[in-house]
Amino acid sequence: MSNRESEFDEKIARVRRLMARKGWQWVALSGVDSLAWITGGARCFVDPGGPAGIATLLLGADTAILVTDTVEERRLRDEELGGLPLEYSVQDWTDWYSRRAEVLKGLIGADHGVSDIPLSGWESGESELQKLRFSLTGPEQSRFRKLAREAAVALEKVAREIRRGITESQIAANIEAELAAAHIRSPVTLVAADERVFNYRHPLATAKNVDRYVMVVSSATRHGLYASLTRLVHFGSPTKELRDKARACAEIDAAMISATRVGAPVSSIFSSAVQAYADQGYAGEWKLHHQGGAAGYRSREYFADFTCPFMVDNAQAFAWNPSITGVKSEDTVLVNELGADAITATGNWPQIATGKGLDRPAILEL
Repeated sequence: MSNRESEFDEKIARVRRLMARKGWQWVALSGVDSLAWITGGARCFVDPGGPAGIATLLLGADTAILVTDTVEERRLRDEELGGLPLEYSVQDWTDWYSRRAEVLKGLIGADHGVSDIPLSGWESGESELQKLRFSLTGPEQSRFRKLAREAAVALEKVAREIRRGITESQIAANIEAELAAAHIRSPVTLVAADERVFNYRHPLATAKNVDRYVMVVSSATRHGLYASLTRLVHFGSPTKELRDKARACAEIDAAMISATRVGAPVSSIFSSAVQAYADQGYAGEWKLHHQGGAAGYRSREYFADFTCPFMVDNAQAFAWNPSITGVKSEDTVLVNELGADAITATGNWPQIATGKGLDRPAILEL
């Protein structure tokens, strides 16, 4: 049995154990994220931004049926799902996209099933099914580390090559091209120059030319996994105010990462961040931007806040992104019993040594 088959079997077993606990007879996995997870990274989509993929995996107690249409079957078999022990049910495309819920009910011969996405007449199991993918398998962790490293190397390379006068849009295009060369997509690419860094937390790139200061951000994905990171670049020495903000933000980030331990309530990590903002003299800044959350098969599987019901799982990823007006600190970390490891850290970017003993990215001076 191949490693991919073993991973697939492990994930099928997770779903079936959940089905047994819940008394579910059939589960339909149709989300782009769910399909990527259970297949070990298959691209079961044409438009990756849509909630539903081009296929559905129907799981019963001893059945795994991949349902798709006549348009998509060959590519999925040839390039995405080869070697997985699946039955196939191929539908006419005129029925599949307009009548997915009814087609699936016809296949299971029942009026009731559980779905990970909204399907007419199907019970929602989204929250319970999503939890199954929080703890990453060994092969997933290896894929995630490789993605994170390559995404960070690409982003930092582009950041070092920024020159005054270049447009934000060209920087964004350079980031996406560098990532594409490593077969990585960047659904979220943010670039801000100068005053836009201070004005907007989520700055889509514009035709603005760079003068002195740039923020570059990517949420990069491959095999369905997402790694997020932010880097800051300044031409010449930043002002003392900007350096002080960067140091304070690094301390907040370090506090969050230090609090990210297996079994820790995510709400307590959020509370530690709010306290860290106050300790650094920036109480209230946390209200201006979300602070990040769990990562994995979405750039954020969920966001942290005071009421977040989750606890940190072993082998789970997180991407915290504290910000103070004009600066942000963000890497993706992978958690195990030894602590949280920043997997988007390349070791080739200037760092800020924090009081928590964790180095965080500094502003690169060009």
